[in-house]
Amino acid sequence: MEDYKLVALAKAGDKAAFQALIERYYPYVARYLLKLCRDGHLTEDLTQETFLKLIRHIEKYREGGASFATWLMAVARNTWIDHLRRERPALDIEEIDVPQTHGFEEDVLNKIAAGEMAEAMNNLPPEQAEAIRMKYIGDMTLAEIAAETHCEPGTVKSRIHNGTVKLRLLFKQKGMIIMDDARGLLLRLDAELDQKCGELREKRHEKALGRLLMLFSLLFLIVPVALVLLDIPFIAAVLPAVLAMGAVTLLLSPIITHRRTGEMNP
Repeated sequence: MEDYKLVALAKAGDKAAFQALIERYYPYVARYLLKLCRDGHLTEDLTQETFLKLIRHIEKYREGGASFATWLMAVARNTWIDHLRRERPALDIEEIDVPQTHGFEEDVLNKIAAGEMAEAMNNLPPEQAEAIRMKYIGDMTLAEIAAETHCEPGTVKSRIHNGTVKLRLLFKQKGMIIMDDARGLLLRLDAELDQKCGELREKRHEKALGRLLMLFSLLFLIVPVALVLLDIPFIAAVLPAVLAMGAVTLLLSPIITHRRTGEMNP
């Protein structure tokens, strides 16, 4: 599903949409932050903080401006800058050399074979490293890799799996992390997601209630006046009561909304 559809659903309080966005962008955000801070444990913290900001401030993203990917990576970049400021309060923002996020997806994919990843890949058996490179850098299917390496797709799948397991161990031994899924992060953010989705659904209900109250108010005010203009004596007799009901509805609308908001945010 396209980003804009997932964002719209997330803004309406759809937890599954939030989870889909986090799973989709977690690898890119985490690798971008790892590139900045060069510290696996700090990367985990900054990545979680970035997605917490996404959850808490999803309403701030506006369709029609920057793409969602660009907006999210800007959030990640600002999270890193905020960390630097906390560590060095006197730091001038102009002194912070933080790479921009334009084209981050291509950059991350191009960098996957460089630095620590390339070093780790060199520790794998050649057939496993080759299969992983074809899959994740060459974007080849299992069938295509099998044809290229003259083996069965099942063998290719096994090589990729075994190589990935070894890479995880290598990165763990170095105190780093390999960030190719968001399951752990989603578990840590589950309570935050539930709370935010509840708030967003409550706001949507408040808006619906407000529109309904306004509709009734208009009906109470407009219909009686129209019938009076048609010279219907019975309606004219009950007009004061109807107008009073309309006025009460208008007065109650903000009160009800305020009470519901108070219940939502004790």
